[in-house]
Amino acid sequence: MYRIANIVLFVLAIFVIMGCSCSKTLCERNIQDEILNVDKLRKQSKKEYRYIKEDAERLFVNSATVYPDTLYCQQYTSLQGYFYGETGFDLYCM
Repeated sequence: MYRIANIVLFVLAIFVIMGCSCSKTLCERNIQDEILNVDKLRKQSKKEYRYIKEDAERLFVNSATVYPDTLYCQQYTSLQGYFYGETGFDLYCM
């Protein structure tokens, strides 16, 4: 009777040890997956930032050259401040 109980306890102890090591491996894999996901999102954010910047420049540069002394020129100047200033999009995508 004691022998069977010892075998059962031994088998349960092995399962506990193996379960702990397996969960550690799973946690490490999850962390690595999250790091890869964050890296993908960062790259995607940089691409979207570049597209937004190109579209905005295309829109405002054309208008600012056609109407040099109007609101378009002021908007283009303020747009440059957003992209290259201290409070603009450049801080978002660092």
